[in-house]
Amino acid sequence: VKARIESYNENVEAVTSVYADLLIK
Repeated sequence: VKARIESYNENVEAVTSVYADLLIK
């Protein structure tokens, strides 16, 4: 379960960074 949560957090960070990049552009 812990590994699954860490994977989920990594996905959230990736999506957030992409979304932020779109907002900056």
